[in-house]
Amino acid sequence: MVENEGMNPERITQSIETENQADREAELAKRLTALEVHFADSYYRGEGNFSHVLYEYTPIMRRLRDRYRNVHEGEEADKKLAFATSIENEINRIYRETPDREKREELITQYVFDVYANLKKEEPTEIERMTENDTTIGVIRTESGTHENRRMEEAGFGPEEEFLAIHFPAFYESGPEKSLLTEIGASFTKLAEMIPQKYPEARGIIGESWLLSLPAAERLGFKKVKTLENQFNGNGLWSQFIDQNGNISKSRFDEFMKTGKPPYEVAVGYIPIEEFLSKYLPADRKGEITLKEINPEWKKEDAWELEKYTDETHRLRNDWKNFVEDKNLSVEEFIKTYPATVSIMTKAGCYNELLKVLSEAKSGRHNLQEMAKIMPVEAKRIEEAYTRYVKDLESKKYRDRKVLIK
Repeated sequence: MVENEGMNPERITQSIETENQADREAELAKRLTALEVHFADSYYRGEGNFSHVLYEYTPIMRRLRDRYRNVHEGEEADKKLAFATSIENEINRIYRETPDREKREELITQYVFDVYANLKKEEPTEIERMTENDTTIGVIRTESGTHENRRMEEAGFGPEEEFLAIHFPAFYESGPEKSLLTEIGASFTKLAEMIPQKYPEARGIIGESWLLSLPAAERLGFKKVKTLENQFNGNGLWSQFIDQNGNISKSRFDEFMKTGKPPYEVAVGYIPIEEFLSKYLPADRKGEITLKEINPEWKKEDAWELEKYTDETHRLRNDWKNFVEDKNLSVEEFIKTYPATVSIMTKAGCYNELLKVLSEAKSGRHNLQEMAKIMPVEAKRIEEAYTRYVKDLESKKYRDRKVLIK
């Protein structure tokens, strides 16, 4: 596929020697980043910006963008765009000003790694809150409300159905396959015991990983939904280059750079929840258990309206500055351009309080973020009313579903 130039492969694939596990994981993450940069550089032909190639052929840009959004949730869209633009500009500057390929790949790798490390340090309590739906169970990690849910429409499920996403170990077991499967199976047993209490609404377990393209996936119980060929900008592909010792495998790296094809493609797979429980729930826990299913009386339009409300909230904040300067537009006329917000605030019984807060903010030329301090009573009423509305809506979504697990 490509000439073997640029960053010295020996630096990427040499054995990692560190004093502790945290340093090893950090160095391994840096090596994977170096591999990704090297791969993208191999595809670049001088047309357009290198950052665009990096975005298309690696998950680097998405990782940085997602980390920034997690740390700066609720920030104005223009600031998020400014961050992304600054990253792209710096990467492109390094690329233009460093003709030596090996040196520029090292500089770009270090820059990307430093940006990500700095983001990781920012506001740790906020990051913990953003990942509160993530749970580590043995060697796997579970996550609810992820993009994999949308894949399941292809398997015949409705968009409102809930699935529990599995993230497999970030390593490739090049030794006996059994040991890795045993660890995953033990983790699945722990997960099965948790499902009736923690995830009763899940219709199935889903995953997106190169591991699911192996024959072993069927032994684990997964049904393949689809194969994502050449999914270079997704995280599910790159961990297969890590060997059983926690290093980058030189043989796989060399073959990948030679052919442009990874050893394994990324596959999307799932297990229906009853099959998962039947396979992994301990014998003494089987029998009749209570799960959840969508209540036929639940209105999915209400949930969609909540999503629209979230989008409108960000748009309202971005539009607020211009509205404050507009002397001809009233608060009532302004807020009507956000129909989901009007509808939800009305259903929650706090529309009048919202108008009062917005009117005060406009007359005082205040930033919306300041209003919780300026009008704490009204702001608290709005928050409490909205929280009650959302909880009531969520409580009506599911009803009990009795299943017999044998």
